[in-house]
Amino acid sequence: MIDIKTYIKRGTMIKRSYVVVDNMDEAENMAKRVSCGENLNLKFTTYSIKNRFMQELSIQCPGVVFINCNSSKDKFFNNVYESYNKIIYNNVEKCQDEEILEFINKKRGVFVC
Repeated sequence: MIDIKTYIKRGTMIKRSYVVVDNMDEAENMAKRVSCGENLNLKFTTYSIKNRFMQELSIQCPGVVFINCNSSKDKFFNNVYESYNKIIYNNVEKCQDEEILEFINKKRGVFVC
C-alpha cells in the first residue's frame, strides 16, 4: 500500500503537462524530438506504442538509458549514477518510493508514463 504523501507527489508529477501518444507515427516523431534534446512528458496508450518509441529513440540516440522508476531505490540510484548518457525516466506513474519521486521531480528530463 502506498502512503498519501507519496500518492500526492506522484499524482502531481503525472499531472504535469504531458503528450498522449496513441499511434506508431507519433511515437517515432516523439523519439526524434527527444533525440534532438527536447524534454517531454509522455503518456503512451499502449505498451506496443511505448516500445516503438523506445526502439526508435535507441536507434536515433545510441547510449540512451531508460531507468525504471518503480524499481528498488538502490537499483534506481545505481542506474542513475552509472549512466553517462541521456536518461529517460520510465514508469513514473508506477513509482512508489518517495525519495525517487523527490529526486526525479527536481530533474529536467523525459518522463514516460
